[in-house]
Formats: sequence, structure tokens, C-alpha cells
Amino acid sequence: MRVTHRRIPAGIGLFLTFATLLFGFVASPASAQTAGPRIATTGQVSGRMVDGSGNGIAGVAVFVGASGSVTGPDGSFLLLGAPAGTQTFVATAAYNPALPDYGEYRTTIVVPAGGSYAMGDRLLPVRGALTGVTTDGGGGFVAGAAVTVTPLGQTVAVAATVTGSDGSFLVRRLLSGLYIVSVSGSGRTASRFVSVTEASVTDLGAIALDVVGSVHGVVRDAASAPVAGAVVTLGTAPSPVSATTAADGSYTLPSVAPGTYTAVASKAGSTSDTRAGIVVVGGSVTAQDFTLAAAGSITGQAKGPSGTGVALARIDLLRDGVVVGGTYTGPDGRYTLVDVAPGTYQLRATAPAATGLGSTVVPPFTVGAGGTVTQDIALYEARRSRWPRRRSPPSCRSSPSA
Repeated sequence: MRVTHRRIPAGIGLFLTFATLLFGFVASPASAQTAGPRIATTGQVSGRMVDGSGNGIAGVAVFVGASGSVTGPDGSFLLLGAPAGTQTFVATAAYNPALPDYGEYRTTIVVPAGGSYAMGDRLLPVRGALTGVTTDGGGGFVAGAAVTVTPLGQTVAVAATVTGSDGSFLVRRLLSGLYIVSVSGSGRTASRFVSVTEASVTDLGAIALDVVGSVHGVVRDAASAPVAGAVVTLGTAPSPVSATTAADGSYTLPSVAPGTYTAVASKAGSTSDTRAGIVVVGGSVTAQDFTLAAAGSITGQAKGPSGTGVALARIDLLRDGVVVGGTYTGPDGRYTLVDVAPGTYQLRATAPAATGLGSTVVPPFTVGAGGTVTQDIALYEARRSRWPRRRSPPSCRSSPSA
């Protein structure tokens, strides 16, 4: 079979070249009449990152989606191929060691498809900083001590560093807020609460590190057998310390600052054991054991007058008249309460208002260690007053005297 090659007339070739430059597509002679322009899915974003005086900041990383760039000497940038539509613009100095005091800027922009979005000048914020000096309490400096900065109420540090040979440290790029600064080294520790304000340096001054102690003990069950995998937590938020027991039930909490603490030992399926007044002395080991009892459970069904289950009834677990737990019944009126400590309890079931049923309190019963108590609860129609509502006497009006 002979294959015939057709020469494209010069006029059509010129048209194809023009179409390629204008619309960004290439048309073949067979499809030149049916192909349309390619729909743009990206755009351009331009602007400038500046400081508080309006001076451009070089070396700032800028991103819109997968499109990224770095600001030039005058702080300007141009992002090509930014995804069209509503996007998050991010400018950060975190990747540039030459900009240690600057933080991050975020905003939402709308990138036009096939067009440009001009952001103009945007201020890159200056973050706060912390500084201080660690000492051993006797006038000497503590070099190489670990410093961590954790937001108040959280457990993950947002910054960390190590003290220098003169015991000093400097932590940058902190947002305004409350923090806990923890310092430890050479068998000593200390912590401080501090408030940080952006664009300022907070000086903690001299931080004397205390000689630390430790807490050690064993967690056992009611039969005095060791409990592995239990968690022992010493102290309360924002800076508790914890450890998990080994196969022999033992645990150790090292590097504990001197003081008086409360500790809790817990494990799923067992009741927790709380011990208060644990005194830790620097340079010594404090012994503290725990006993975990197997938790019990309560199960049953909330039933209406006809004996059918009542869904979404509130089940409250009461101990000495105080609510210590609770749940809701399922579609069939059944419920289950787990991890119940051994003891004497009551149950209170309250039906949804739409059912017209009231509330029932179950007489006291006992939950044993590791045992399951079945307790069905009968719900009845809500009581109504047996007496009609008292009507107010008619008002007496005095007629005007003649």
C-alpha cells in the first residue's frame, strides 16, 4: 500500500503557527475546524514582602499551592503557574537562617485563570523572642542544657535549643502567648511560665537549676500480681511527666524537680489509682506503688410501659448521689457502662421528652471487681398533677361613690 503525504499549504501552516502562539494549542488540518482553545487552569501572583518600615525583604519563601518562589533583593516575587481559584498564600522566613526574627504571613487570595493577581506590599511579621541564662544555683553556668518552649496547655514543644558555654540561650520566632520554658542539664532542671509578645524580646534573667530527684515503684493488681503496660502520670497540666510499666510492673520517672505531687496509675479495663502528697527531694529516689482493681461493667435495657426498648434515654451512673458516668440507650433501648470501679451505685434513666415518659432511679446495687451487673430499667408515663390549677380570684373593683 502506498502512503501519500500531503503538503500543508503555506497559508494553513502560517495559521497554525499563529494559533499556537495565540491560543496555546496545535491544530491538525483534519481538526482545525473543530478544536477549541485550551482552558487555562493556572494564573500568576505577584507582590512584595516588606518590613515595618516598608523596606523589601529578600530571601522570603512564598507559596501558592505547588507553585513556589523566593523574594528578590527588593522583596518582590512572581509566582507562575499558581493554581486558579481560591487559594492560600503563604510567605515564611523559616527556611532562611539569615532572617531569624521574621515569622510567617498567610492570607486567602483568588487567582484568576489565565490572569494575574497583584498583591502589592505585604508585611512579614516579626516574631517574639526569649532569652535567659542557666546557673547551677552556686553562681556557675550550666552549658549544654536543653531548653524547650511549650505553649501553655499543650504537650508538644514549638521551639528548642541548647545553652552556650556561658549558660545563655536565645529562642526566636515565637507567637504572642503564654509558654512554659523547661531547662534540664547536668542532673538539674527548672521551668518557668512566661508571656511572649511579638516584635519584642523577653528576658528571663538567671534561671537556677534545681538538683532533680526521681520516683520509682511497682503497679500491681488486687491479687498483688504485677501489671504491665500501665501508665503512671505525675503532676498535672501543663507539664506532667509519665512512664509505662515494664513486664514486672515497675516504672521510673527520672529528672523530677523537687516538690509535692499527685500521681495517677491507669490502664484500660482497670480502675485508676490516685496518690496525693508524693514528696520528691533533689538527689534522692521517692518510692510509690499503686494498686489497680479490675473494672466492672453495667448493662441492661430501658423499657417503656409496653415492655419495648426506649431509644436515646439518658442513663446516669450515680455514686453517693453524684453523677460519675453515663451514656445513652441505643435504638433497642440497650446500654452498657464499662470501666466501672467496684462499689455501690444507682442508675437514673430519663426518657426523651417526646416519648411522654418520665425518669426512674434504680435502688442501690453493687458492682464487683471484674464483674458485670445486668440492670433493666422500667420507664413510666410522666406524672401529672392530680389537682386542677388554682384559678386566681376575680379582681374586686370599687364603684365610685355618689
